[in-house]
Formats: sequence, C-alpha cells, structure tokens
Amino acid sequence: MKKEISINSMEQLYELKSILKPFKKIELKLPYLNDLQNQTWEKLVKKEYFSCGCTTGSYFVGIGILLTIIYLVYMSTFEIPISVKMIIALVVGMAILGKLFGLLFAHIRLLRIVQSLLYLRLNQVYESA
Repeated sequence: MKKEISINSMEQLYELKSILKPFKKIELKLPYLNDLQNQTWEKLVKKEYFSCGCTTGSYFVGIGILLTIIYLVYMSTFEIPISVKMIIALVVGMAILGKLFGLLFAHIRLLRIVQSLLYLRLNQVYESA
C-alpha cells in the first residue's frame, strides 16, 4: 500500500533511494533547511521521484519515426518491399526503451539530489564544529 512520508531526518532520505516507489506523497521538513529551501528541494525530489519517463520515451519514439522515414526512403529507392511489422516493432520498441531510459535517468537524478541534501547536512555539521 502506498503511503505518505514527511522527511525530517537523513535516515528518511535513504528511503527515497529505493527503486520501488512506495510513497504517494512526499513532504520535506529537514531541520537544517529553512522553509523556502525545503520547498525548493521538495519540488526537485518530487519531480524525479514521480517521474514516469514519458518525455524520454517521446524522444525515442521521435527517433524511431525518423529511422522509419529513412528506412522507407531507402527501401523505396531499391524497390524492396517494406515490412509494416518491422516499422511498428521499431517504433514500439523505441517507446519502451525510451521509457525505461527515462525512468533510469530520473532515478539517477533522484540519487544525486539525495546525495546533495546529505552533503548539505554534513557541511553544516562541519562548519558548526
């Protein structure tokens, strides 16, 4: 069951690093950040955490369509029959591949955001010592 999380400690930040997405709502309330900083970082976290990979998927579909056009022009030049199944497989395959890459890249960006938040905390501890 999906749940909500209000992150107010470094340990809770680690819960976001999971590949599985168990949270439906995320709220950032880190004590070492002010309200505006918490809101700014929360937007970044939510953007990557709830990313669906659709933008990257659409880019890959565009590339698939471009490859299809090149394929059609090439095949019509040599009068070779065009396989509609191959064209559909290429575009669908590119969409799936793009979605997977989009999800992977979003997860990597989320890991970097979590790492940045951890470094912020460590820098504040270091500076106050």
